[in-house]
Amino acid sequence: MILYDCSEAKAMFLDDEGAMLDRADFVRNVGALASQTREGVTSIEYAPETENETELAVIHYKNGAAKLVNIRCDSYSAIVRDIFKQL
Repeated sequence: MILYDCSEAKAMFLDDEGAMLDRADFVRNVGALASQTREGVTSIEYAPETENETELAVIHYKNGAAKLVNIRCDSYSAIVRDIFKQL
């Protein structure tokens, strides 16, 4: 399991692309944490949609199912709360 070095404080000072990459790494880290629970999670990926201006976390389960979670405008701690509410 790879954990990425992420920082919401650092991301504030990055350009848009850098901040988005840090956010994607953070969501993957949340997926690594969620995969250690009994909820059947294999991974979570970051899926921004520029056309609709939404940001989604896609939770992937061992049985092949996937669930979308809206994380638009969430702080990093709010991302954790929103994802774990949906497990």
